[in-house]
Amino acid sequence: MLIGWSMVIWPHLAGSYAQLLIFSLQPFVTNETTLRVTPHEIIVYDYKGTAIVRKSLSSLNEFGLLFALFFATSIMPLVQRMRRLLLALGIQVLLHIVEIALLIGIAYKFYFGIDKQSFAYWLLNLLMAGNLIFPILLWALLTWRSWLPKPVAHTAQRKPQETRP
Repeated sequence: MLIGWSMVIWPHLAGSYAQLLIFSLQPFVTNETTLRVTPHEIIVYDYKGTAIVRKSLSSLNEFGLLFALFFATSIMPLVQRMRRLLLALGIQVLLHIVEIALLIGIAYKFYFGIDKQSFAYWLLNLLMAGNLIFPILLWALLTWRSWLPKPVAHTAQRKPQETRP
């Protein structure tokens, strides 16, 4: 399923998904910044027309892993799996928006000298390094109760007390 998603379905959806990301990022970019989608990447241009950020569309393909993980969780009822899968997909989209917004912000700071100790630089590196870790974490957080045994409440068993006349 994961291979089918990556090779057959994702190439057809990647352009539309990138357009959705660009649409959601438009309120956060300045008038001098231009966002464009090519068949293989999202490109951010500065006011001079210089490409300052290039984000490959293939690096945004964590959805296949999410689908595979949620469909493999057979212990959970299908309706519950679908609800949690939709929640995980929404969180993954938000992570992509934050990642690209940070890429743009850090690219502009690069012109003026970037502070590699800044929180934004650290968060961007975490998001980029965690591209395949975050779907697994989302799946684990949203399904942990179904694959770990539920704790059993212990009740002390008492012997019936003898009643005295």
